[in-house]
Amino acid sequence: AENPGETLRRNRLYYFAMPSELYPPVANAVHRGGRAVDGGWTRLVLEKPFGSDAVSAAALNRHLAKAWMEKSLYRIDRYLGKEVIDNLLVMRFANRLLTPIWNRDNIANVQIIHKEPFGAISDYFDRHGIIRDVLQNHLLQILAVLAMDRPVSLDPEDIRDAKLKVLRQVDRVDVEHRVVAGQYVAHEGKLGYKDNPSVAADSRAPTFAMIVLNIRNERWDGVPFILKAGKALNEKRSEIRIQLRQTPGDIFGDQPAADVANPEAQNAYAGPNEFVLRLQPHEEMYMKLTIKEPGLGVQPVPSEMELSGRWRAEQLRKEAAGEAPRRAYERLLLDAVHGHQAHFVRGDELEAAWSIVDPVNAAIESGDVPLHEYPFGTRGPSQADALRAAVGHVAFVVPRDGVHLSSADDLASYDFSPKYASVPAGDVWGRAMDTGPGLMPPTHSA
Repeated sequence: AENPGETLRRNRLYYFAMPSELYPPVANAVHRGGRAVDGGWTRLVLEKPFGSDAVSAAALNRHLAKAWMEKSLYRIDRYLGKEVIDNLLVMRFANRLLTPIWNRDNIANVQIIHKEPFGAISDYFDRHGIIRDVLQNHLLQILAVLAMDRPVSLDPEDIRDAKLKVLRQVDRVDVEHRVVAGQYVAHEGKLGYKDNPSVAADSRAPTFAMIVLNIRNERWDGVPFILKAGKALNEKRSEIRIQLRQTPGDIFGDQPAADVANPEAQNAYAGPNEFVLRLQPHEEMYMKLTIKEPGLGVQPVPSEMELSGRWRAEQLRKEAAGEAPRRAYERLLLDAVHGHQAHFVRGDELEAAWSIVDPVNAAIESGDVPLHEYPFGTRGPSQADALRAAVGHVAFVVPRDGVHLSSADDLASYDFSPKYASVPAGDVWGRAMDTGPGLMPPTHSA
């Protein structure tokens, strides 16, 4: 206690890193004999997945509500602790530049991507699959923050009310035409998913999924939200890519020039404008705009407006000083200690998210949605690229004028040769086709 005579309160924070079916008995045990005394608080941090579908999640919520108030429950999703997601909230509602265009009249499509280059070998994953493991929580929470209307205030309950509203407005998924699922197979010395002895030969756990969602409200109706998650893919990357519609009456055409070196080929499409927020491997934000190629003529070329330079400078300062950056889990645990729930998932939000993906999981498990095979280390099933193109996403790979360092470690992969003086060597910053305009010339087939 800071002041004489003040009673020191002892608070208790429990972190439940266990299967969700153990939550009820463990929470009951904490309630009976593990609560704080003398006026201290007791809070439970609950790891994902919370249930396996809407029914089981609702049952868990009802059971916990018998002894625990919602203000004591912190359903954690590490993506909500990412700096980029906080910045998305601020940029959306604090900038006149973005607020008027954040709607169906200006945005053509939205991609929310989570790609991992390693496989899945755990029994946990085989029981859940990529949709329950990643898409239902991480990607739908990103969608909620990205698509929600302006909350009444920054109060945590107002923010969670806004997220709940938009999740409830998501249409039922058209599993026949708007879903692609897959499982990876052996390739170039890497084992396939079913080559693992702990995985059943008839397992239908998807290691890849792409789902196209529609939000039926005035702001978003008709804009495809493309959610993609997969393991054993060609790179590690998580990002949000918001692609804008083509400029009405565009005098520069809608196709790239066949020969950009030809001075007569001046009017050529330079790709769509995009707003990109990358969560990993390096957090960054930039806007992709069209400018004029230096020199004679008015050849349009893509360029990028960097929005994360301040982060990068602060990161380099901390690395030079030997300071460890604050990770997402650390930020979230500090929020739990301080009782701030804006970055945690409320029970009704969770049930709404499960309701979106339950029909997809049921269709995959029943065989109504086929599991397409794809080789380990590739982009995933070719059917996913076809679906993305069918709903209107424009893949447009172009070189980037420069590159921004997130860490001094990136210098090790830099190629300072005259040909690519500002482009790193290797695949470290290579962009695959589903990123739209890339940031460097691809070093391998996309």
